[in-house]
Amino acid sequence: DEDGDQLCYQCGAPMNGERTAGSDYHIWRDGVLESVGAKQSITCLGTYHLADADGNRATVATCVDDFLIKETAGNEKKLTMRILGAFAKAMGGWDKVQYKDRPTAFKGYGIAWSRDNTVVSLHMTSHIESLAHKYVPECLRGEVPPGTLSGLALCKAADELAMVSPRPLVLSRIGKEVQEMGGGIKYVERAVMPRVSRLMHKVSCCSASPPDSARIVARSIIVLMYKNRYESITYGGAKLGTRVLLQGGLYSPLAIQEGAPVDLES
Repeated sequence: DEDGDQLCYQCGAPMNGERTAGSDYHIWRDGVLESVGAKQSITCLGTYHLADADGNRATVATCVDDFLIKETAGNEKKLTMRILGAFAKAMGGWDKVQYKDRPTAFKGYGIAWSRDNTVVSLHMTSHIESLAHKYVPECLRGEVPPGTLSGLALCKAADELAMVSPRPLVLSRIGKEVQEMGGGIKYVERAVMPRVSRLMHKVSCCSASPPDSARIVARSIIVLMYKNRYESITYGGAKLGTRVLLQGGLYSPLAIQEGAPVDLES
């Protein structure tokens, strides 16, 4: 390091139980996918596309040894079974391959399906509940943690955050907790909850040397996320093209109190 001390790396267990981790596994996995005719996307790394002569198409999203496959062939799943069959052959049998129709989770996301499979929603309810359990357990009991900010008060407190100066040589316990909470909040915010993007940005800007008030803001953000933990990003819809656009307005009677000016100013 910069002080001249010799460093060493300690390697832990391989990923996902594989005998070889990292690039060796990815080379093998990619080779199996390419053996069935799948081609890697040039714009989205880790994604493969497969098509057959009948016009059926499949998109494969990969995350190490987990795959999420979307196919246009309906319930026949021809291309899906071709892909799974190739991996079963390469791994020594179908008992080595786990397959689930309509999965409920992938890469940290929870997945909710409509009954006709035309609408899918991605959520992170479990992750938010885990954050609340660790940092604001009062939420799980239906209570509001003491000192929780909301609305304009939360926005104002976030806007006023600034790094401690001079920056301490050792990060305090509260500072470490703020960084931990920030990491968990950011994971959810980027995925399914843009409503906390501005608040998260303010916490991130001071996370290198956060003031004690950053802990209150971060805890309050988690409370806000917990209240909206069932929010999701939704895709699909079988009849999007047939929806009707309704136009109208809302009106309210205006009662002018005695002594008010006759002419209203904009």
